[in-house]
Amino acid sequence: MVVGGGACGRIGYDRIGAVRDGGVGGTGGAITGAGGAVTGAGGSAGSAGDGGSFGSGGSGDGGVLVDGGGSCVNGPAPCGTIRLQYRCGDVPKPSDPWIRPQINLFNDSGADVPLAELTVRYWYTIDAVAAQMFACDAAILGSAGCANLTSAFSTVSPPRAGGDSLLEIGFLPAAGTLVAGGQTQGIIMRVNKTDFSTYDELNDFSYTSSSTFADAIHITVYRNGTLVWGVEPP
Repeated sequence: MVVGGGACGRIGYDRIGAVRDGGVGGTGGAITGAGGAVTGAGGSAGSAGDGGSFGSGGSGDGGVLVDGGGSCVNGPAPCGTIRLQYRCGDVPKPSDPWIRPQINLFNDSGADVPLAELTVRYWYTIDAVAAQMFACDAAILGSAGCANLTSAFSTVSPPRAGGDSLLEIGFLPAAGTLVAGGQTQGIIMRVNKTDFSTYDELNDFSYTSSSTFADAIHITVYRNGTLVWGVEPP
């Protein structure tokens, strides 16, 4: 699906959380911008464990998002220079205790982009409120892989269609650069509630049942706070 005529929306941010040994994030930074803010304790990705395994991510008490939304599809530059593809990691199970997004970021511009300047938002409904955990299972991000990823959960207020909650992914400077014409390759992630209650992904804004990587405009990407890919939920 292509939505035409959109202009770049703007959302300012500071990075949320940082990688902590043991897998639980520290106090989060603030996200500020036109229309609202995210504040609170943002969870972060766990550190790499012995043998290369990756620990559990941060808890789900990461503040409240309030903003005016926006879109960045067929908009003016720099819209479209960063592109995101997605596939579902558990196609047969849209109603279970897990959300398993897999993403791949592309740089369609002629200039390298530091990954630390990018954040990704996956919009969904929490269904039954509970603390949440994030984990990264595989990523080629510098020498530390998944440990160079950050994460935070937020509540969207007022709730949007298919998006009363979001997962925001960021990158540490050690994740390196998304080179001109290059891609991150697949970043494999999972989310669950600490009580393992069920998500209904069929009503989630960012979810599709695609089993192969495809452009996904319902997962939004920001560069230094400016929306550069996708459409936020209405």
